[in-house]
Amino acid sequence: MKHSVFVDGQEGTTGLKIFEYLSNRPDIEILRIDADKRKDPQERSTFLNASDIVFLCLPDAAAKEAVALVKMKKRKSLMPAQPLEQIHIGHTAYLS
Repeated sequence: MKHSVFVDGQEGTTGLKIFEYLSNRPDIEILRIDADKRKDPQERSTFLNASDIVFLCLPDAAAKEAVALVKMKKRKSLMPAQPLEQIHIGHTAYLS
């Protein structure tokens, strides 16, 4: 079974490195948002909620916004690329 992964912020340095590393894994399906829609809240919500694992490679404000877009209908892991206390979300980093 493949796990689906979404790298929110895949255009930045950290996001690119994570994306490059994971793209070589046959057991992972990487979900990619169109570059022109990466700041669209509805489009981001679709990808955030469709994936099993999300890497948040974003500035603080965008990471907080991303967490608010997640609907917990299934088990999901959010992996912030920054200290969790900066996100201040009231959940653990690994939502389940």
